[in-house]
Amino acid sequence: MRSLFSQLGFEFDKMQFNQPIDVRHLGYEVKTLNAKTGKEEWNLVLNIVRKQQAEHMIVSSNGRSLSCSPDHKIFVKSKESDTAKYKEVGLLKNTFTSHVVLTDSGWREFVIESKDELTEIADIEVEGEHSYLSNGILSHNTLYGDPSTTPGGMAIPYHASTRIKLTGGQQIKQTINGKDAVVGINVTCKTIKNKVARPWREVSFEIHFGKGIRENEQLFDELREYCEKCKEPVIVDGMKVKVDGAGAWKYFTVSDNKTGEVVHDLKFYKSEFGEKVINNPEVQLYLTGLMDATFIMGNGDDNHKTLASIDLGSATEVEAVKAERASKSGKSLLSD
Repeated sequence: MRSLFSQLGFEFDKMQFNQPIDVRHLGYEVKTLNAKTGKEEWNLVLNIVRKQQAEHMIVSSNGRSLSCSPDHKIFVKSKESDTAKYKEVGLLKNTFTSHVVLTDSGWREFVIESKDELTEIADIEVEGEHSYLSNGILSHNTLYGDPSTTPGGMAIPYHASTRIKLTGGQQIKQTINGKDAVVGINVTCKTIKNKVARPWREVSFEIHFGKGIRENEQLFDELREYCEKCKEPVIVDGMKVKVDGAGAWKYFTVSDNKTGEVVHDLKFYKSEFGEKVINNPEVQLYLTGLMDATFIMGNGDDNHKTLASIDLGSATEVEAVKAERASKSGKSLLSD
């Protein structure tokens, strides 16, 4: 890439900002890394664009460093999960210690530094695979800015209280009649503007064509992730409740916290979670307690005391927990 910029020479300084320049006739290629197969490929550089000076950030991993803007995306995954995705360097700045980045030598730990000086950015568009190796670190094909548009000019961005950006991700495929068919898509939802709550929250979910969001399956994913990350087991009415299953079969287990005796052991496919667990009256109490533990969190850094960790039969204690949270936040809580 250094040769490409050298050939452009002083013309780069004359380029207009945010206007892509077609450079495919120069015949330069950049080494890419297929995130699915892990194989290296060479793909043609199509466009180059000059961006105005932006905050200067440096991503370092395994003795190599990548100089970029906060909007630049790198391919990372949580140390506690196998789900990988592209995330902006700026958003990872405070949480990079809990992630690893994909490099040409595998998954590695990395460091993000923010410099005081501003820097001018030269972004490229790559043919085919929309990611490329930037000094050994797998980066997203940043194109020339955000390609999305907002209907109505600036009226909606200015007056809206909340704006949510949806980004399509990996396709969901299923074998039908011996052939792979695309039946859905993974979607990332991020609040890019929020006047009523904390912005920049991000969540990923699946949309199945003709069926929409399968809420039961998404609920299962949230409960399973919480059970995997939770340091202490979720106790409901003296019983330990757990959801797990990395393969085709999933499990909902309820066991006595003292003796370890298994009371309920439900085995099901992910698509059967609603039928075999949610609609099962025998485990309603335990499922509700697990959901409370997953979604109802306390304030600050204290261990979040949930309605699942107390005696659900004691209305007095339930109201006491609600009152305690309300006094901390200065806001009233909705009644159940």
